[in-house]
Amino acid sequence: MRSSHREAAFSAADLWKNSTADLNSDSGAKETTEEYLINKAEATTDPKRKDQLYFRAALVAVRLKKYEAAFDNVQRISADYNDKAKQFLRFNIALQKIKDHQFSDAEKLARMDNLLARRGVIFILIADDLIQENPSRALQYLDEVQQLVDNLSDEREKLSVLIGAASVYARLDTFRASEILQQIIQHANKVQNFVGDSTISNVLEIGGFYYDYSIFSDELNVFDLVKRLTAGSYYATLHDIRSLNNVTLRLHAILALCSAVILEQNQPGRAIQRN
Repeated sequence: MRSSHREAAFSAADLWKNSTADLNSDSGAKETTEEYLINKAEATTDPKRKDQLYFRAALVAVRLKKYEAAFDNVQRISADYNDKAKQFLRFNIALQKIKDHQFSDAEKLARMDNLLARRGVIFILIADDLIQENPSRALQYLDEVQQLVDNLSDEREKLSVLIGAASVYARLDTFRASEILQQIIQHANKVQNFVGDSTISNVLEIGGFYYDYSIFSDELNVFDLVKRLTAGSYYATLHDIRSLNNVTLRLHAILALCSAVILEQNQPGRAIQRN
């Protein structure tokens, strides 16, 4: 995934539930500053409200790349939410580190995350950015993602991580990507109503305030994977996607394959390999 598309890869909708009126009553940008939120947290006597405000202050600090301040704010949150909040912050900081090409820092943060699906996403994004400059290291990250998948219990999470890994593999090793596509199809056939959505849920609740940073990608999806594999192995890819049980998913995959054929035929000097 190119860095110019990185912003489009993640939703960042902070969903308020039972929000109090005092934050919305004042006008101006001051409401979104770290100092303002900390002052509001210190002033309130409601423990849940205090936790919410400190966490919002931490998120502002992350956006400003004030990472130590972010963790200082989270440290003030009650024990009920503290650990999950820290892991949530580490994931968001890791995303920023990838944007800044600080891959080693991003990897360290990912290894501290107990949610293996999120760790896999970070490794996939690092591998995607390393393809050109260090393909062997990119492959190492992808191989580790494959190992992580074996430890995931949720079938949808397995699907999402496998789809992301295979999409990056397809730029390095189409044979390996084709093998993973077969695994994806096996898992897809186990998940009722799966029609291609590879979003990974990433929601944190603090005292009735829901932070939804669900993880998705416009480029690392199963249909783009089919398109990439079609160019190198049309019949093999067609054979694989025909084994999808869900009719809607199968039809969309076949349409993706057909669109790849049309695109290749319209580009001089390029042709689909019919094998």
